[in-house]
Amino acid sequence: MSKGILHLKKKKVKATLEHTVPSYEEVELLALPIPTLGKKLTPGQWVIQKQVRRIQNGNLEDTRRYLTELKDMELKNEESQAVVFASGLLDTLVNILESGDMVSKITSIEILEALCFVDLYHRYLCTINIGVAMCSNLVGDYNSRKMVLKLLCLFKLVTDRKIVQAEAVASNAIGKLLGYLNVDSGILQKVTDEVKTGDRFDRLILAAEACSCLSLLASEKHFYTRFLELNGPKIIQKLFEARSTVLIISVITLIEELSKYEDIISAFNIDQLVSSLLNTMRQPNSELQVKTISCLSSITHFTPAIEVFIRYKGVERFVYFLKRKDVKRETSVIKCVTKALSNCGMKPNTVKKLREMNLIDYLAPYVTGEDEELVAPCCILLSQIATSQESVALLRYGEVLQSVIKLISTATNPTLIVAAISIVSNSIDDKANVEIVEHEEAAKFLWSLLNHEEPEVIAAAVGAIAKISMVSESVTRSSHFLAGGLEKLVILLDHTVPSVVLSCTRAISQLAKDQAALDILIDHSVIVKLARLTKTKKPKLQHAVAEAVAICSSSTGAASCYGKCKGIKHLIRYLWSRNRKIQRGCVLALAQLSVTEDNCMEIAQHGAINVLILMTSSYDKEERKAAAATIANIRRLTRFK
Repeated sequence: MSKGILHLKKKKVKATLEHTVPSYEEVELLALPIPTLGKKLTPGQWVIQKQVRRIQNGNLEDTRRYLTELKDMELKNEESQAVVFASGLLDTLVNILESGDMVSKITSIEILEALCFVDLYHRYLCTINIGVAMCSNLVGDYNSRKMVLKLLCLFKLVTDRKIVQAEAVASNAIGKLLGYLNVDSGILQKVTDEVKTGDRFDRLILAAEACSCLSLLASEKHFYTRFLELNGPKIIQKLFEARSTVLIISVITLIEELSKYEDIISAFNIDQLVSSLLNTMRQPNSELQVKTISCLSSITHFTPAIEVFIRYKGVERFVYFLKRKDVKRETSVIKCVTKALSNCGMKPNTVKKLREMNLIDYLAPYVTGEDEELVAPCCILLSQIATSQESVALLRYGEVLQSVIKLISTATNPTLIVAAISIVSNSIDDKANVEIVEHEEAAKFLWSLLNHEEPEVIAAAVGAIAKISMVSESVTRSSHFLAGGLEKLVILLDHTVPSVVLSCTRAISQLAKDQAALDILIDHSVIVKLARLTKTKKPKLQHAVAEAVAICSSSTGAASCYGKCKGIKHLIRYLWSRNRKIQRGCVLALAQLSVTEDNCMEIAQHGAINVLILMTSSYDKEERKAAAATIANIRRLTRFK
């Protein structure tokens, strides 16, 4: 451990918090490297050490000059850090912050900013000494605004959760910062962008910088608790009265940062907040418009905000922005607009409204672009809109569908891939689109995605394969289908993610209708996997498994194998399900399984006869027929009367 650390002065600091220096044991627990001096100083180290001695021993004017000279030196390399720690410069800077003149304080802070890259200084000395000294210097003297703001900007660097005092420093800082935001309505409404000087202007700039500092602190531990205790949402919401663009931009940036926390956004008056943001969009300032749209796209993640956004005609305003010719050059705006609209697209009424506005025509050019960050929100929005037969018919114009199919194989963003798969899956409702899907070999790309690492991508790809196979033979003609595609599908039945298992089970039900595919599935032990899945208690999976068993057990060998795997006793439980679809699937499966004597005996032993007799009077023709066939097989093979 460096000798410089041993000579730290344990002095009292004027502050509102109790100041304590960590013990050596606490410092060792941090396991941080401490720069040490060698036996002989290098020329660079000697110059820095000499400069530090001048600062410590000089008078007021000399100290200012020496500090300025030190600030211009290289302080970030390891050699310089060793001298800084050994010479006690940090304690000297703390003394200047507490009792020095304004110029010296500002220069000291600039030196501290340069040293904040030093790991030990950040976590140990900076958090305790500078953090406490910082709070003592947060005063309402607007002439010292430059010093105060620089101190505030260090908060993000000096708060560390490993030091107990850091939480207290951060908590105190939040109170101080919110105090700077508590501006009188008279000042907010009278100071415009034309005013560049004066105490009122300084007051608004101080509030704007305080917003920026709060944005930095928003990620700190226990921030939102302290923020809500001090009624932060109400204070921030009042700032929308301001006529200063600088302050409004800072406020909107802060709200966007706070939108990560649902508890904080819920504490705002959502109606008033969304209304204020939408009104701000009308301002001619382009930077302000971009910030506002970005903020709205962030808060529309929450259902209450979405409802208010729709009620205040936010969807119409965003579509108008998207259609404007000058906005089309602003990529950042398009990203935010499409993101917000996709959040609202989860509402059925909104989807209908977006279709009526012919939004598909405006999204098409962006979907065919190369910027993946822009293409992703556009594809997500397009996948929500293009669900009806009329809307999917528009996808074949302008090579939109071809571009989306290409994205399936080239995109790296999982969310974008899922959206592209959804568009392709919905597009086959139109016959002309089916020809495009076959020509572009979409099935080949979908089969290749079964090896993707993201479960959501696998589930979407399997679902699309099943849907396309209903209208096109391109799925079964694909080389990937013949070269291990079905085998991979069976293997995925053991996946740990339920959505993947559900999609694979449904796909097997569809693909097994082809006899060649069924033979391959049986060869890869699909019956054994289905018997194991029959134990599930999830209704959706129960329905899918029952249908898959009904189709895959059409041969005597498969039915016998399923019975030997002890799947029948679990399958019979489905007869007592409240879900009619599960009951129907179970009866159809039992009709196929009852072709062997052992299976019939097990069905009868588990009390299924009475339920099957009741089902013979069902309104569903196939269900009646399956129930009657099962009873007939049991009577014939077991002589049950």
